[in-house]
Amino acid sequence: MKSINVLIITVIFAISAIGTFAFGKDVLIKSHKFNIKSQTLLEIKIEGSEIEITPGNNDEILVEIFGNQRVTEHFEFIFKSEDNLIKVIGERKINWNFFRSLNLIFKIKIPSNFNINASTSGGDIKVGGISGNVSMNTSGGDIWADEFSGMLKAITSGGDIKIFANNAQIDAKTSGGDIKLELSGESKGVDLVTSGGDIKIFIPQNFNAELEAITLGGDIRSQFELNKVRTLAKNKVYGIINSGGEKISAKTSGGDISINILK
Repeated sequence: MKSINVLIITVIFAISAIGTFAFGKDVLIKSHKFNIKSQTLLEIKIEGSEIEITPGNNDEILVEIFGNQRVTEHFEFIFKSEDNLIKVIGERKINWNFFRSLNLIFKIKIPSNFNINASTSGGDIKVGGISGNVSMNTSGGDIWADEFSGMLKAITSGGDIKIFANNAQIDAKTSGGDIKLELSGESKGVDLVTSGGDIKIFIPQNFNAELEAITLGGDIRSQFELNKVRTLAKNKVYGIINSGGEKISAKTSGGDISINILK
């Protein structure tokens, strides 16, 4: 038995060594800085990479790319500045199936008030501390937005969406994941859709909105006493929260929907 254990440990160390040799340690492999004089649109289009966007200096955009050194052999990075448009592009030179193992991450610092159009073919997208018109699209990763204000559009083919916002208009859709929204301030309209996950909404007790909640297979629960309820059933609720306002629409094909008081 002892010899078997020794053999297993040896194999584990060998696999670890091979992995380190093949992929190495993630490091800063490239950086680029844009100097900006006025607010523009930042367009990010990446293949198979995670994107993280946070506030930085008000007069520049800093792009830092982390991953394995071998990425530079098979990946092309493009940085463009055109009038009111800044482009950051990462695309494969060849079709290589090991990119998921390389943990490629784009960390981008921008002015706190900025417009963004970010897309990735499979990684997560995270935005924190940003105000503006923001669009995020990923083929299968999660989407996370924190301390956000403005207009947000978030689309993922299968991941979860978590949004923490103030004074924001929200449009979020996922083909199979869960959606969690914490929203305070003024109601500017909310549209949440998932094909199979749960939807959890947290709003202040004095929040004013019209509510439309529909699920084809789950339950609907609300901590608010709704006014002027037009239709009330297990899977369909239409009503007014407090004095009413912009619509909060939540729809799921099979999950539960809950409307909760934000504490």
